[in-house]
Amino acid sequence: MLFRSGMDIVSQIANSGRPEILTEIKPSAQADLIPYYNQPAGTTSFVGVPVFLNHTVIGVLCADSTQDDAYDEITIGSLGHFTKLISGLTQSYTRKYDLLQSSRALEALAQFRSMVNRPGATMEQIATALLESSASVVESHNVGVVLFDRQQEQWTIHYDVSAGGEAGTLRGKAVNVESSLVAPTIFRGTTTCVP
Repeated sequence: MLFRSGMDIVSQIANSGRPEILTEIKPSAQADLIPYYNQPAGTTSFVGVPVFLNHTVIGVLCADSTQDDAYDEITIGSLGHFTKLISGLTQSYTRKYDLLQSSRALEALAQFRSMVNRPGATMEQIATALLESSASVVESHNVGVVLFDRQQEQWTIHYDVSAGGEAGTLRGKAVNVESSLVAPTIFRGTTTCVP
């Protein structure tokens, strides 16, 4: 369940990076302190331990009970072992994913080089190779190549592919160099990134 960061105990643990124990929680305070319940659950004790990855809190492991004083420092120690396990697994999977991405990038680069180095490679073949190599590495909805069309005397979308595999839906359309997001990249040679 997603919830907003605020004054609840889970947010406080995430922000401070320190474990917390709450005992004798009043029914009127439960909704404000514990954000993951939509309706009263009779919770009177709570414990939460932060989960770290690269010195950053990425989650909070929580437990709660309907009994007063259900948790102590031993509980925090036990949950701490689980948070280390979660951190280790997350780091391992992240490294594996990064290696997979690096492998895909090297494979795409090798494929692009082999296509470009073919004797008599045309601009269209090079643009197509660039697009296909980029699409295999970067997850996106649409990928396209913009080139200057000498016949039309303007910048146009030379080749494009969408996530559904549809090709050419934007091909040949002119790029508005006054207001398009790709204009700074074309004229200044800088990367444009809009989150």
